[in-house]
Amino acid sequence: MKTYFKRVARRFAKNWQNYLIQSFYATFAIFIVFLVLGMAHTIIVASIASSCFVIFVMPSSPTAQPKNLVGGHIVGLASGSLYTFFAHDAVQPTSFIFYALVVGISIFLMILTDTEHPPAAGTALGVAVQGFSFNVVVAVVMSTIVLSIIARLCFTTKFGLSYECDKNDKAL
Repeated sequence: MKTYFKRVARRFAKNWQNYLIQSFYATFAIFIVFLVLGMAHTIIVASIASSCFVIFVMPSSPTAQPKNLVGGHIVGLASGSLYTFFAHDAVQPTSFIFYALVVGISIFLMILTDTEHPPAAGTALGVAVQGFSFNVVVAVVMSTIVLSIIARLCFTTKFGLSYECDKNDKAL
């Protein structure tokens, strides 16, 4: 256990500035998303926050790539929107079945379209639970595009890293 903490301490001492910058960018991005969506859409904000983690902590991961980030959330939006076609009461047991189906459909469609991004399943659930609105669509699409731009700028200029997919999937 001591060796683990020593290794973590060495890594932190070496990379603390990068960790601080990564955390700042993620915090800033979520602040902007909250400004646009507000507290009414906290489930969707939570899925964008999860995307921030993937993008800023694991930038070389296939799921952190712009195609997966934006495409996955679009698939999540579309899947969650399917639920609005069914009359529902948010607390009925049948709603829980539909919520689970929406997540499953979003996962299937992300695999089918090669846009796998795990946090986007949360977007599907958020839209199903909280309802579809044009504001949510604009906020999710714009926030994912802005996250992609920030990540590309951050990792190609500051860190000198490639924002391209790397099979090693290592964090900074």
